[in-house]
Amino acid sequence: MQRLTTDELADLVHDYSLLLMDCDYLVNHQYKAVADAVATNKQSSDAIEAIFNP
Repeated sequence: MQRLTTDELADLVHDYSLLLMDCDYLVNHQYKAVADAVATNKQSSDAIEAIFNP
């Protein structure tokens, strides 16, 4: 296994940090709306089902 220099390790940590920030942005700004819509749809489906199947 190759040992990393301090600079290489710092670059790796920096790149990993950027990747985590990108993932956080995607989850919170792109997919959250979709997840909220799915949850609302599920609640609506459950409410309609409760009306027809008491």
